[in-house]
Amino acid sequence: VAGAQSGNAPVCAGCHPDVWETYRQTGMGRSFYRPWPENMIEDFRDKNTFYHQASDSYFTMLQRGGEHYQRRYQIDSRGKQVNVMEKRIDYIMGSGNHARAYFHRTAANTLIQLPLGWYAEKGGYWGMNPGYDRPDHDGFRRPITYDCMFCHNAYPPIPAGHEQPFLQSVYKGPLPEGIDCQRCHGPGSRHAQLAATADAKRQDIRSAIVNPSRLSAERQMEICMSCHLETTSFPLPNA
Repeated sequence: VAGAQSGNAPVCAGCHPDVWETYRQTGMGRSFYRPWPENMIEDFRDKNTFYHQASDSYFTMLQRGGEHYQRRYQIDSRGKQVNVMEKRIDYIMGSGNHARAYFHRTAANTLIQLPLGWYAEKGGYWGMNPGYDRPDHDGFRRPITYDCMFCHNAYPPIPAGHEQPFLQSVYKGPLPEGIDCQRCHGPGSRHAQLAATADAKRQDIRSAIVNPSRLSAERQMEICMSCHLETTSFPLPNA
């Protein structure tokens, strides 16, 4: 529906501030973001440790120096922490309506998913992300591909040389935060250009953008399915 690049949401918000502010509160509008104190609903201080029996590992969520971290370790026969690994949380995927997953941005500008996630049921609890509830899980190595990002966030810029399938997914520069207007309304540059033209006809302005409310039920469903349904829903971990 939209182009391969994003970043025009501020233009949309300038003309449609009420719609934009309302949309920002939805799950899709809050699908991806950097961790800030204002958007953290999880407990990083008290109930912040989870024991994963299958891998005999502990995971602790930490807040330190204004940043957030996920730490994994095991306990040896003397009660000491061993096999310790800790990664900074640079991005969060998931609005928190259902679940949240945590990403680390590497020095090579790739994204990896951290093993422990957060689930909103039962007042909120920690649990392994889908596919991690087994002894031989991926640990701190699961890459976040463009396919993952395209379903759960606005489209990020793709660096030159990484456009072809199966190449490493690299993320340079700031990433968009949340699914934006173009996912459902299509490219908006022509619409915005006409809206800023003094003698443009109202019908031409409206025709230059997709309004899903004016589409048939079948076409509306096509748009919704292209957005991968409710992008903030994650499968629950194995019980």
